[in-house]
Amino acid sequence: MEALILEILAEVSQRLAGHGGSVEFVRFSEENGLLEVRFNGTCRTCPLAAFTLEHGVAAAVKEKVPQVLQVILVQ
Repeated sequence: MEALILEILAEVSQRLAGHGGSVEFVRFSEENGLLEVRFNGTCRTCPLAAFTLEHGVAAAVKEKVPQVLQVILVQ
């Protein structure tokens, strides 16, 4: 499952690269379905980071990995 999450995050990072950013896998807990990610580059300080997290990262991962129930941003 982690390999699939990493693949999805790599795809999302390719889209974010056009804006000078990326998303990085931190940890996934199968116990509670919590995925932790970190933004890098310009995404770290972008005012649209919350939107990107919910509608970009979380939506892409949850669509293909239903075990992911929540995606949170960590520093």
